[in-house]
Amino acid sequence: MKKFNFLFLLVLFTIFIYTPQIIVLGYTLKTIFIFPLISLYYLISNNFTIRIPRYLIFYYWIILIFSVFIFIRNGYAETFIIKQLVLFPFIYITCQFFLDYGFSYNLEKLVYFITYVLLINSAVILFFSIFSDLNPILHSFINITEKQYKYIYNSLLIRHSGLSVSGFSYLGFYMSCLYIITFFYFIKKKFSIYFFIISIFVFTSSFFVARTSVIILSVFFLLYLVLTSFTNKKGIFGIFLSVSLIIVFINQIPNINIFAFQSIDRSLDFIFSSFETGEFDNKSLQDLSYERSSFQLDNYLLGDRNFGRDLGLISDIGYISFLKGSGILGLIIFLFHFWYPLIRQFFNLNFKSPVFFVLITMILFNFKDLVFLEHGYIQAYCIVISLQYCNHENKN
Repeated sequence: MKKFNFLFLLVLFTIFIYTPQIIVLGYTLKTIFIFPLISLYYLISNNFTIRIPRYLIFYYWIILIFSVFIFIRNGYAETFIIKQLVLFPFIYITCQFFLDYGFSYNLEKLVYFITYVLLINSAVILFFSIFSDLNPILHSFINITEKQYKYIYNSLLIRHSGLSVSGFSYLGFYMSCLYIITFFYFIKKKFSIYFFIISIFVFTSSFFVARTSVIILSVFFLLYLVLTSFTNKKGIFGIFLSVSLIIVFINQIPNINIFAFQSIDRSLDFIFSSFETGEFDNKSLQDLSYERSSFQLDNYLLGDRNFGRDLGLISDIGYISFLKGSGILGLIIFLFHFWYPLIRQFFNLNFKSPVFFVLITMILFNFKDLVFLEHGYIQAYCIVISLQYCNHENKN
């Protein structure tokens, strides 16, 4: 069994989770390219054997064959599908590398490392959102996209990405999924002070990332309370109260960048007005409603030969993209890796597990953006479906 230094493992795991683009001597290093190297190292040292669910092997071969068929039928190859099909095996194998060599399939070690990387990025997001004049220091070695640059430097509404090259709803969604995985571990042990602090950092930083993450975490807490008859309600209510007090406190500090609090005000106003009126007055949701009402499909089985990405954006919504490019058949096949393990959870009546909540979140998120196999959010998927291989020492 390979052993790694704690700090080295933490840095490597942080890179795996956030895939930052690091600026070194004027050159931008895209850390995603270390995934094939780690995968090759793990395969060779492990005699080319890895733990992988049978349905995932079956799914991958089916999707490869179906993709070739769809590309020939459509007359072009969709870049995002090719890219994600190429990257996914490397991401999954890299995940197994960490679970095996990094954490020895120990659930506690895995969960604690997830909390470490959540705390690191949440702290970076909070610090550089509040003290925005220091952002050039961060971005002298962390690269960001042009869109992200605009929302950090040239916008009245801060949307920070921390160590990631880009943030917004994708990063908020991703960090929320990782938090949900850790939540179910700590909830069995009852809320510790450590996890309470982690929760406050993640929840507070979500206001500076995207309203998506605020909504996901709020709805998750409410659903969990309902499904578990308010188990550990004091801990969850304490998180809400603490985050509220922290926001009020920071807002009283002089010389703090007021733009940061416009991000908070917008998020809070959206949430409270939604509960008050019973309607979600949000541009993304309005766009979703419009696209749903105006959506047309000529070929329901195999789609209209255009995924709406390479040939010009048709829709941000994942389901519309798959329906337009590959029809109902393609929608079922391309998203089978979400449906199958979730259906198993339903049959096992296991509605209080990270697998159930994370997969539900991914399926619902496709109503806003496209979630398939790309790096970023898919790391959370690989982790959650690999929990079955971990040693659940704290299982009740």
